[in-house]
Amino acid sequence: KDMGDVEGEFSQNPITIELIDSDSTTLPNGKTISKEEWPSISVDEFINRSQTAVKLVSNELKIPGFVAVQAMIRCLVSPQGVDDCRAWLNKRFVGMNEADVLALGRAPGLFGLRLAFPGTEDDPGLHNVRIESFGGDNRSIFMEDAAVYSGQIALDQWDKIENSVQGSYDFLTGPVMDWLGGLAD
Repeated sequence: KDMGDVEGEFSQNPITIELIDSDSTTLPNGKTISKEEWPSISVDEFINRSQTAVKLVSNELKIPGFVAVQAMIRCLVSPQGVDDCRAWLNKRFVGMNEADVLALGRAPGLFGLRLAFPGTEDDPGLHNVRIESFGGDNRSIFMEDAAVYSGQIALDQWDKIENSVQGSYDFLTGPVMDWLGGLAD
């Protein structure tokens, strides 16, 4: 479906709409994926753009409501005094030694950790967190929180979209970053 109207709303960073069934707007089980990439803007502006994108998509595709929101926040961090995050993450999480490298036939190019945090009373989101060395710069760590907030969301409950994006951002830049920072030498 031509989404030219939607693209006009975001001239600096066009929204990308990916339909599961690209042949028609009648989707299996009514599913659609809407992605809004985060350029260099504030969290509040990103939340506003996300809400606008969801409103436009739901109006265009006649979606009556949603069953979940997934908010994915990604960032790169550079721990002070760490020249090679691969070695730093290996030391703290993996503990691979020369015998392990010999057994595998080669050293890994990246090291990482994946954690899943179930929802709580205060934060109902399921947070899937990745922490790994970044291939583009050995001094950086890639961090990601793919948080899923489930439950019926009516089209007038835009605050639930805001809360999911803000919750994912706060979890990654708060407790996860604090914990990782506490592991520094």
